[in-house]
Amino acid sequence: MDSQVNLSVNFKGETQNFLVSDSQKTTWADVETMVIVSFDLNNIQIKYVDEDNEEVSVNSQEEYEEALKVAGRQGNQLQMNVYEESHSQAGALHPTRKQVCNRAPAMKNGKKPL
Repeated sequence: MDSQVNLSVNFKGETQNFLVSDSQKTTWADVETMVIVSFDLNNIQIKYVDEDNEEVSVNSQEEYEEALKVAGRQGNQLQMNVYEESHSQAGALHPTRKQVCNRAPAMKNGKKPL
């Protein structure tokens, strides 16, 4: 698998691109944190679009690794959609903006590196 992956992340019509420069070292927690900070959200659910154009939820490192395999089969590109959850729906597995606020890296070439 190529180590660079472009994540095209959409939330309510706003799309931001993130460049995962080393997919072997970037964790699901890193990606989830970047999305929370970049879109100024709290409790979220992230889903990627697979080869059958179906949304698949990502909630763990293992599911993220499967998403990276899908990205490898799609030219190292992965479309992701973000959904905001209410407090009652959000589980303890998802960090909040307050927990991750200080971890936002700078943009590079129009893409936010991870």
